[in-house]
Amino acid sequence: MKLLLAVLLILWPVMVQAAPIAMLNEAGIQIMLYDEPCGIKAPKNLIYRATWINGAEKFDGCFSVFLSGIIGLYFADDTVAVAPVSMFKPVQGI
Repeated sequence: MKLLLAVLLILWPVMVQAAPIAMLNEAGIQIMLYDEPCGIKAPKNLIYRATWINGAEKFDGCFSVFLSGIIGLYFADDTVAVAPVSMFKPVQGI
């Protein structure tokens, strides 16, 4: 029983899908920002997870917020984007 509990405690962060913290909906494109580590190979200064949904296509990506109030994003299809923080709205709950 203790072994099972230890394994669950170690795997819990991997098993639980994090909820988004902010999102952008613009012209049929949805970008979600998460407070969890980026899961793809990306520039080292983009440390948090993002997803980009455009119609039926979904791409994993990474982002960081820079001091200038700009969010830099990079996605698995090699798309790079920047957007002001003000374009994103907080996600209250899903």
